[in-house]
Amino acid sequence: MTWALHSALRQALLLLAAAAELSAGLKCVCLLCDSSNFTCQTEGACWASVMLTNGREQVIKSCVSLPELNAQVFCHSSNNITKTECCFTDFCNNITLHLPTDNGTWTQLWLVSEYHEQGSLYDYLNRNIVTVAGMIKLALSIASGLAHLHMEIVGTQGKPAIAHRDIKSKNILVKKCETCAIADLGLAVKHDSILNTIDIPQNPKVGTKIVEEYQLPYYDMVPSDPSIEEMRKVVCDQKFRPSIPNQWQSCEALRVMGRIMRECWYANGAARLTALRIKKTISQLCVKEDCKA
Repeated sequence: MTWALHSALRQALLLLAAAAELSAGLKCVCLLCDSSNFTCQTEGACWASVMLTNGREQVIKSCVSLPELNAQVFCHSSNNITKTECCFTDFCNNITLHLPTDNGTWTQLWLVSEYHEQGSLYDYLNRNIVTVAGMIKLALSIASGLAHLHMEIVGTQGKPAIAHRDIKSKNILVKKCETCAIADLGLAVKHDSILNTIDIPQNPKVGTKIVEEYQLPYYDMVPSDPSIEEMRKVVCDQKFRPSIPNQWQSCEALRVMGRIMRECWYANGAARLTALRIKKTISQLCVKEDCKA
């Protein structure tokens, strides 16, 4: 597993170096650029990093392009695992880096995920006008992801049923293909089907058809930054639900989406739609609307 991880990281760095060689501007030391006398040029920053590989320090020096610099994914260190520095003068990455000393008893835990440059669904919806087909495609991919999380898969390569517990537009990423990926499982819990228990830790955190201008749900019932107790009173005690505009009834896709939303708002959890049922309903809608998801 460690070898595969470092192999993947090295491939990524080689691609980074190749891209850096094509850039122009700031001159940097590039240990992987043997074809250009170990020098690269970029409009971004010079980059130097040291990481622990099989118990030994491995140093990488290269260029970071401007988009990668803006994405803020390269210029960060991780305690006892990597030490990274970005700088902005010619050959400023020609420095010596060392990781902090340790007693050799800690374990490396790496989580490597694909980078989605479109950002969160929240950002995407604020920047773009979504068509009916686009709405269905986004919703279907979200429902499919949730259905997969909720499903227990038995076997050596299986997984337990998982509840996300913090689904919101800022925790859903949009891929280049305009489908979604569910992210930020910091509050997720798993279900033990044998003991029928859920491991819930102590945590206070709560997780082109043009319609009328969007308003936050309950905007006219609670302050702009409501407390948990204020929301509990409105949603749980008074059982208010957001209103769905009558205009939605004139569009089949919006009518179906409105019905799904209402059936997910029941106070009784057993009466709410499952993620799998939502996925099937949106899949049927996708067929009717002849959208490619």
